[in-house]
Amino acid sequence: MPQRWISSGPRSFVLSAYIRIISLCSLLCFISGAPPPGTGNIVGVRANMLAAEIAYEKKDFSSSLSYWLTAAGIQKNSYLNPVCYFNAASCSEELNNDSDAATYYEMAANSKEFLLATRAMFNLARVKESLGDNAGAAEVYKNLVEGHPYDTWANLAQSRLIALKADGFIE
Repeated sequence: MPQRWISSGPRSFVLSAYIRIISLCSLLCFISGAPPPGTGNIVGVRANMLAAEIAYEKKDFSSSLSYWLTAAGIQKNSYLNPVCYFNAASCSEELNNDSDAATYYEMAANSKEFLLATRAMFNLARVKESLGDNAGAAEVYKNLVEGHPYDTWANLAQSRLIALKADGFIE
């Protein structure tokens, strides 16, 4: 009978922690952003992304943010950059750093290839609202509604515009 690697209870927690530690140790040579010769930069990007996910799962948002930003910096024009910036923004929000979150959401939203660009735009506007920049938030909401009228995030943006007007924050 085959042995099960993952089970429920305390044993699975220990095994899961062990797997995370082994995974991080295996990634160390790639995380620096300078992978061993012949492995290519994408290996460093993916290693940092994996390390970021592990850190985020452990609620170590500061380390996760660092890994996401390192991954984004390894290959400047990679299709993965908007994903890295979007997740860096999420980490920044968890760290109560909304100004950095706004910057990273904007970087993600400005990517034409990013499939979650409308979500990033909505999050950018939401964070601007939390910073008290209601006019800036309204501008992003309007751009979202006008640029993507049939998107679900545009519908939410329209409702936020109505609420901002009703509360007297914008005209």
